[in-house]
Amino acid sequence: MVKKTYSYFPNGIDDWETMGDNKSNDLVLLLHGMDCGPQTVGNLANSVLNVWRSKKASSCFILIPHLPFHWKDSADLKKLSEEIVKHLNTLLLSKSINSFTIIGHSAGGVLAQSIFMISRNNGELGKILPANIRLVLISPLNQGWEISHHLPLSKKISWSAGKILIPLLSILEYIRAKCASRERRPLWIMQLQRGSPFLTWLRLQWLESKHTAPTVVQLLGSIDEIVSWRDMVDMVSGERFLYLNVPHSDHVTILNFDESTGLGQRRREIFEQSLTIEADEQEQTIQPWDVSLPPIEPQVERVVFVIHGIRDEGHWTQKIGLNARKIFVSENIGTKSEIAIITSSYGYFSMLEFLKYGKRMEKIHWLTNKYVEARRRYPNAKFSYIAHSNGTYLLAHALENYPDMNFERVIFAGSVVSFKYNWQKIVERYKRQQQNTNDENQLGEMRVLNFTATFDWVVGLLPMIADIFPLNWLFGPNLGGAGVIPFKSQDVEGGDSKIGSHSAAIQEDNWEFLAKFAVIDGPSPEIKKDDSTFRDDRTFPFTEPAIYFICPLVILLLLTIILFYLPYLAWTNLYLFWGVPIILLFVSGITVALLESSLAHLPIDERLKKRRHTKIILLITIAAILVWFFGIVGFLIYSDLWHDYYTGQGLRTISVATYFYVISKILTKV
Repeated sequence: MVKKTYSYFPNGIDDWETMGDNKSNDLVLLLHGMDCGPQTVGNLANSVLNVWRSKKASSCFILIPHLPFHWKDSADLKKLSEEIVKHLNTLLLSKSINSFTIIGHSAGGVLAQSIFMISRNNGELGKILPANIRLVLISPLNQGWEISHHLPLSKKISWSAGKILIPLLSILEYIRAKCASRERRPLWIMQLQRGSPFLTWLRLQWLESKHTAPTVVQLLGSIDEIVSWRDMVDMVSGERFLYLNVPHSDHVTILNFDESTGLGQRRREIFEQSLTIEADEQEQTIQPWDVSLPPIEPQVERVVFVIHGIRDEGHWTQKIGLNARKIFVSENIGTKSEIAIITSSYGYFSMLEFLKYGKRMEKIHWLTNKYVEARRRYPNAKFSYIAHSNGTYLLAHALENYPDMNFERVIFAGSVVSFKYNWQKIVERYKRQQQNTNDENQLGEMRVLNFTATFDWVVGLLPMIADIFPLNWLFGPNLGGAGVIPFKSQDVEGGDSKIGSHSAAIQEDNWEFLAKFAVIDGPSPEIKKDDSTFRDDRTFPFTEPAIYFICPLVILLLLTIILFYLPYLAWTNLYLFWGVPIILLFVSGITVALLESSLAHLPIDERLKKRRHTKIILLITIAAILVWFFGIVGFLIYSDLWHDYYTGQGLRTISVATYFYVISKILTKV
């Protein structure tokens, strides 16, 4: 069945409000914000007409569409922009235009930018010179919204409650689309969340249009309680915008032009100023940030991202970066100033956080922001990406959902991406984009290399379970065990497995190999691997099909122990449950501390050898705890030996509650 294409304006411009002279050659498009309508921008329309009459001795034609901007509405903002542009182009077929002004408030300010980007080289609108186009953005969400500390408590609670309802609204939209046999529309408000694909596309479009940009004026309320300046101001894409401060104005009152007060009159004056101010009138504007952007470096030919994974802060990334720079110079590819290494860290990321889809999305938004910043700073460079563990997931998920992100070289180690990931789609899209570019510096062949390991138990347990069972509803899409089972796609290189565990491929003996693959340009370079560190098979149980059976069993066993067996012990034998592990850990801690202090005077080589004894003690301690858990305590739970020590339920309840608290703390650290 062919799905119907949804129209936001079935009757075209006839569905819109209009003001002014429809014969005028000056066109003004007014766009309202969330939970508003054309009536809320009436003050703006009257001021626009006043400016045209007083300063331009003419009138203008104002169009005000009814936008689907109720908070629970569904609308694809790109398609909404395309439909508005289509209707405007139809209108302009019967009239000529001297100037085009787009004015948008809040969400309408972001839509205004999208309309401009889509209108470039598009029909009649595309024929208007940038010098005759002006955008006036009033408290727009250029960086996107986020629930942060600047929000009042009431707003924070309401926004958080609304965010909880997002899955329900998505389900309702899915049902409506099915019943109407039409395409499914995303929730528009989620497209304005910080780091979203829509906003990333828009930011990259501004970078591409830097030589053909119109005059853009942004009005900022001084006391905006809904959107902070951090949400409204984008230093990267808005570097050339003109900014005007509107005093004593929040997100709503910035539109209040009530002349009974001096504030309303002042707001009107500033808005009218935004309609006429020019780029050379810098003394009337403000700079909303107190730091300077790094200079643009057009000479850089290669940018290499090196991104760490979970339970790691990525100190090793700088060492791989140094190898990449060294090889770039030694292979006569370029000079030191022509390669840039990005080893930024998104901070320590625990296993518990990794299992939360929302937390992973926060890190993806971090990555897309770093990518946009790098695109601005290095406009002529080709991009490479080396990643381990969660760093692989960040890029894979971003490439699938952010089609404007491009990397020519991709290297994954200890990957937690699904081995069913569709690399063919990504590589083919890259080829199409390269064919459409006019920049020879950007041409290249996309290559993807994936390292598996012979004994990667980290990937072989939790991420792998998402590839065995359809658990996207729980863990989110694209999670899996490509660090154990190679990608099925023919577009990915790397068949043999690196001998070792989760971090085997990012050890020092592999740094040069990673760096060469990332920076050597042209046809596929011949990079010889050390056969002694690679094997063409994996260690049992990380082989197929054994892992498909063992992984679920191990997960089930761990869940049974953590959620049922250990809480049962904490309830029935609390003194032994807490006493023995504490004593064992205390004794082992003192022993390890004494050993470490005794090694302080030794040379580094001997110290490393002696530390093996420390590891043995720790292993013996862990083994003793395990024996105690599954042996002695398992026997004691069937006896009444300790019954007299804890009568009553209160102490037992505290014991179990403390156990789960300790487990939660451990999971946030490992």
